[in-house]
Amino acid sequence: MSKVILIRWEKLLVEYKKTQDNNRRTGAERMEFDYQEEIQEIVTDDPVFNEVYDSVNRREVLNTSERHRRNKRERKK
Repeated sequence: MSKVILIRWEKLLVEYKKTQDNNRRTGAERMEFDYQEEIQEIVTDDPVFNEVYDSVNRREVLNTSERHRRNKRERKK
């Protein structure tokens, strides 16, 4: 691979990561990324872009997320 292609790829990954981080923050305005689906397919197993959980941790995170959603709904009422 040429150096130019590597530099472009790195820039794409940096922008993808910025978009992902921004969209995970609460209160932040959503950002769009043109090649999000394509890059997501490529980096799907990369822990830098996707947090790695074992089955126990994943259940705990899902339960916590569900509790937060319920609390948020209750606060709106």
